[in-house]
Amino acid sequence: MFHRTDSAAFPPRAASSQIMRLLALGLVTLGLLEGQAQADFIFTTIDDPNALSGTVANGINAQGQIVGTFTNVTQHGFLLSNGAFTTIDAPSGVNGTQAKGINGLGQIVGTFLDNLGTSHGFLLSSGVLSTIDNPNGVNGTQANGINDLGQIVGSFFDVDGISHGFLLSNGAFTTIDDPLGANGTTVNGINNNGQIVGWFNAANFRTHGFLRSGGVFNTLDVPGGFATMANGINDNGDVVGRFFGTGTTRGFLLSGGVYTPINDPNASFGTIANGINSHGEIVGFFVDSTGSAHGFLATPAAAVPEPASVVLLGVGSLIAFGFFRRTRATVYA
Repeated sequence: MFHRTDSAAFPPRAASSQIMRLLALGLVTLGLLEGQAQADFIFTTIDDPNALSGTVANGINAQGQIVGTFTNVTQHGFLLSNGAFTTIDAPSGVNGTQAKGINGLGQIVGTFLDNLGTSHGFLLSSGVLSTIDNPNGVNGTQANGINDLGQIVGSFFDVDGISHGFLLSNGAFTTIDDPLGANGTTVNGINNNGQIVGWFNAANFRTHGFLRSGGVFNTLDVPGGFATMANGINDNGDVVGRFFGTGTTRGFLLSGGVYTPINDPNASFGTIANGINSHGEIVGFFVDSTGSAHGFLATPAAAVPEPASVVLLGVGSLIAFGFFRRTRATVYA
């Protein structure tokens, strides 16, 4: 802002008119730029060196540690920390292991398949792997997310094979079913505020995402999407997931009530966003032109001046330059 107290310093009427025209032009341009503003990310591809047919990134913590899954005959979990990959295999996971979530303490949760193909959740903490089985999960249990308080969320399958969400806190299981999920509920993520995200299948088998906050379920639907699935949430309440649009699957970020598509530039057959940390870094995977899956890390682009700030700076400079020229003409003519 310009603050002037000397009335003699204001420009003459003609110069004032020119300044107003410049300001109006600047405000119009500002409006156009604001209308085009959108989130920008720098995408980095993640491929486990042991992968033969695909890598998927599932979760990321505030320290930037990433967990996921790669396929080499069977599925194996991995931890990517400081540029090094570490393979995670549950001892009983003869038919595969998936690492799904990681908290700020480095505790990892996921799922493994036993010799019968039944799924079990697990917690890997300080090098010790513990099995997680919901007592109602007669057809399997999956552990999908964990927060810094050690609260774990996931899903279990009942006798009819219907999916139900759960929260495991202080050793006690609580079932989480969206009231609109007549055909099942899946829970994927939890933040340090206890907010939980996932998806449900309605009576008409349409899939919708949800956010459970303070015990209240809020339905999440990406505009124009046929189906929406919420996969992760950070402490700011930002939600990531995927939606099915016209002909392809795309990731999304829901922040401040605004949905933004997430598309890896190398994707040919879809992008899925699985996790987000408190810095806004997003992980997931994309499918290339050959049908192979690759993990990705989407980092918010480095801070640049807001379009509005650039325009106002330019307008301010023009005003100052115009006034300076007019003043010189008055004094030295």
